[in-house]
Amino acid sequence: MFFITKLSLMQNIIEDMKRDSKKISDEHRIGSSLPNDIVCTTPVELTPAFIAVMNNNVNYLTLLGDTTYDLNKSNGDGATPGFAAADAGNFDCLEILIKAGCDLDKADRDGVTPAFAAASGGHIKCLELLRDAGCDLDKSENNGFTPAWGAAWKGDVGCITLLRDAGCDLSKTSNDGATLAYVAAEEGNAECLAFLRDIGIDLNNADDNGTSPAYVAAHNGNLEGLDILIKAECDMDIQTNQGYTPALIAAMKGNDECLDLLIKAGCDLNKASDSGNVPSLIAAVKGNKDCLTLLINAGCDISGPIYDGITLASAAFLK
Repeated sequence: MFFITKLSLMQNIIEDMKRDSKKISDEHRIGSSLPNDIVCTTPVELTPAFIAVMNNNVNYLTLLGDTTYDLNKSNGDGATPGFAAADAGNFDCLEILIKAGCDLDKADRDGVTPAFAAASGGHIKCLELLRDAGCDLDKSENNGFTPAWGAAWKGDVGCITLLRDAGCDLSKTSNDGATLAYVAAEEGNAECLAFLRDIGIDLNNADDNGTSPAYVAAHNGNLEGLDILIKAECDMDIQTNQGYTPALIAAMKGNDECLDLLIKAGCDLNKASDSGNVPSLIAAVKGNKDCLTLLINAGCDISGPIYDGITLASAAFLK
């Protein structure tokens, strides 16, 4: 009688969860803590265990585990309930799945593991659970991003510290050469940059396009991060594959505070890109008056033609 009652209850639960499902879009419910270029956006049919985890319904998940139901079963995109628990930071659900013997190293179709999902969501308690369960905390997803990269993207120094202490390689890059320092600078996570500096990580390494952390900090107006990079004695004249310097991109984007910081750091303000652009010219073309004023006051040569017969005056007029 007890078995029949429990089976009936389970059937009702599953039907309830199916009604909740209705092909929930991944971009709204799955991978919500992941970087945009990693999140899948294809609607998929969700499994009962996945729905239970997403709703943080420990009772439903426990009842499912008491049957022959496979708690490790993945959705059409390859994501398991373990992934969902780590991504949402649902500690109790993740603990149940670990005790049930689920494979917590199993990745979705993009190669994203529960460890990556936990790190990029800043869910350090879940990350600790995965570490204690013996999961691979250094496994890269398909783009080469590691859990540590995800933590740097999130700006979570606690998760990065845990991963370092677990023996993860913080010098690993993505497939296109992006470092942890790169993504921290890109996202404006100055605390992460300071931490990476303090543990001896090279903050000067550029990606395959020649884009350095200093360049992305200047590009995005990340003043605090740029200041950390300058004080770490990073090369502020480093050029991208197209010859763009941090000063040139700061002038182009109108990030005058970053440009002022670069000027005070003594960077080369007359270094041209491969196409002949210099910071003063690009500031004039873009109409970035504050940046142009800074460059003129810093002693940039504005007397003659700068590129292909174009002077600052004519560039400003063209703007």
